[in-house]
Amino acid sequence: MTIYILFLLLLAILSEFCYNYTMSITNEQLEHLAILSRLELKDEEKTQFQDQLSDILDFVDQLQNINTETVEPMHHITGLETVWREDVVQEFGDREELLDSAPERQGDYIKTKPIF
Repeated sequence: MTIYILFLLLLAILSEFCYNYTMSITNEQLEHLAILSRLELKDEEKTQFQDQLSDILDFVDQLQNINTETVEPMHHITGLETVWREDVVQEFGDREELLDSAPERQGDYIKTKPIF
């Protein structure tokens, strides 16, 4: 399954060097893609992925032929919008109580583990 996902992620690369009118992938192109993704494929896997990727490209070709002139561009399909609240400064209360409740403190700051 992981190999299949990697091949799908590299579909963008395929469009750069594999696109032709028949939308089929040659054995050389598949081997080049496997080298780029650093995968060693068995002969049976090569046949399987060559067929699957050709089918994917055929489907993409069908999608490219769909007339979308009357479809409005959208950010996402749900229509939901982000609701923002007003940013208002509020008093917290006792600063020392907050700092004392932290697992580790360094002066007037809460000490955390480094993230880099």
